[in-house]
Amino acid sequence: MDNIYTDNANYFQKLIHVSKHKLQLKYGCAAEFPQLREYTTLVFFDKTTKVARFETAIVHPKLDRFSRKGGREEVLAHLANEKGFMVVDLTETLKGVTPECEKKIVSHLLSDFTHEIMPRFLFGKKINTK
Repeated sequence: MDNIYTDNANYFQKLIHVSKHKLQLKYGCAAEFPQLREYTTLVFFDKTTKVARFETAIVHPKLDRFSRKGGREEVLAHLANEKGFMVVDLTETLKGVTPECEKKIVSHLLSDFTHEIMPRFLFGKKINTK
């Protein structure tokens, strides 16, 4: 997996790319399903509004866009132009927590989105993601 982080006073952004190789290591033969696609997930967390926007870019099955030259920029542009896959208002959840704790909670939610929600979305009920 390849990660990109941005953290400043206004927002926190984290991107995780899940390669086909990583999926094959994790799911074995299940990775041969045609529904399996290499994908990239992104969270954009607005620190002022406390809204986290989770996005995904699913790669064509025969094209590894992320690792080839210029591929990262294509994926990032695709993510920026897409409607959010999942938007979560964390206002109540994050009341009274430190900025460091905010970042950990949002990162954990991105991990769940990346490693639990997206595989189930791609495979449906055909895999066990334990």
